[in-house]
Amino acid sequence: MIVPVEEQAESARKRPEDVVLEKQLLYDQHTLADTYPYKNTTREFQWEKIKVYLAEVENINATPAQWGYIENRGNEHGRPPLAEDPTDQGREDKYGVDRNHI
Repeated sequence: MIVPVEEQAESARKRPEDVVLEKQLLYDQHTLADTYPYKNTTREFQWEKIKVYLAEVENINATPAQWGYIENRGNEHGRPPLAEDPTDQGREDKYGVDRNHI
């Protein structure tokens, strides 16, 4: 039987129920129980929601990709970006922030 690539990829994806969480703490002096009192209410950790996000992170990491980020703090001279008009040689950007203020 030949399985399409899409189905193969879907079957390899982690589901939230595939994520196993264990508490392995070196100390227990300042840790909270799964359910704990807070002011006039009771709070609890939402482990099922955490598992959903962890499964998504695992699936993202399983896909080969290159990651990076873009930082627009300054140009090659370290100065903040100019206003929209490139001929404007003022000292403020388009939001009125002094260009020397980094």
